[in-house]
Amino acid sequence: MKTYSELKSEMDNLEAQMEEAKKRGSAQKGQTTV
Repeated sequence: MKTYSELKSEMDNLEAQMEEAKKRGSAQKGQTTV
């Protein structure tokens, strides 16, 4: 069983990865978002 803080940090990591993927995806389409 994981603690709440462990789960929360994992969720934060996943969200950060999603944001990075979104940025990369839009950058590939020629949209540069900073």
